[in-house]
Amino acid sequence: FTLSGADAGAFEVIGTELFLKAGTALDFETKTSFDVAVSVDDTAVGGTPDATSTTYTLGVSDANDAPTAVALSNTLIQIGENDDTSSAIKVADIAITDDALGSNVLSLSGSDAALFEIVGNELFLKAGTALDFMTNPSLDVTVEVDDGTVGGTPDATTIHSITVIDSNDAPTAVTLTNVLAALAEDASTAAATKIADIVVTDDSLGTNTLSLTGADAADFEIVGTELFLKAGTSLDFETKASYDVAVVVDDTTVGGTPDATSVLNTLTITDANEAPTAVALVNT
Repeated sequence: FTLSGADAGAFEVIGTELFLKAGTALDFETKTSFDVAVSVDDTAVGGTPDATSTTYTLGVSDANDAPTAVALSNTLIQIGENDDTSSAIKVADIAITDDALGSNVLSLSGSDAALFEIVGNELFLKAGTALDFMTNPSLDVTVEVDDGTVGGTPDATTIHSITVIDSNDAPTAVTLTNVLAALAEDASTAAATKIADIVVTDDSLGTNTLSLTGADAADFEIVGTELFLKAGTSLDFETKASYDVAVVVDDTTVGGTPDATSVLNTLTITDANEAPTAVALVNT
């Protein structure tokens, strides 16, 4: 017996039986049938071969295979921390590579999975998600697909990250440190006197403008990030025992006006021993 036909190499004859060879790979998606014919020949008589069967076709039926891949397209790769998230934001379309049999279930995992949701075959960032570059500069999620009847669990995954872009935020506070709390009335004010260092709490973006407010703001000045009592200020405990001032910070492109104000700082003027200024006679 001999074999012929397009797929003869996949078959073998044992005795008077025709077999599909062991180890033959069957895949409906790439080959739906195998064709073979059997020939018989008695070399002592007749032709060569003496007879050939009709072609035999072995059909391969489709079976449910596990999905082999899940991919994202039309992806959102970055988002501003001040972007509006009052509605869900589409992140990507989800495509599954599969044989269209069985039932595939999509799910999410990863450090930020709770911030995402799947609707149909689309991935969304949930409505109301709080975006903050300082605390979470990258939103990471893994999309998983699984056909529970075949393959592993999950059958395929893909990872996606959205970069959160830093945005200019308004300064949230201004404080005074290394504060000079008191000054004697006889202290020299020929040069400006440093009162405090000014510390602004901000994201280091935008431009902050410092200014002064308070009853005695005109007696103070800001140089860089330091607060000074102006040179030439006249100190006299008897007529003015304290000076009050507050520091204001404002980034005019964001927030309110001003964005933050320090607590009111009071510079106390202490009394000093002064020479008598006059002697007078009474009851003369």
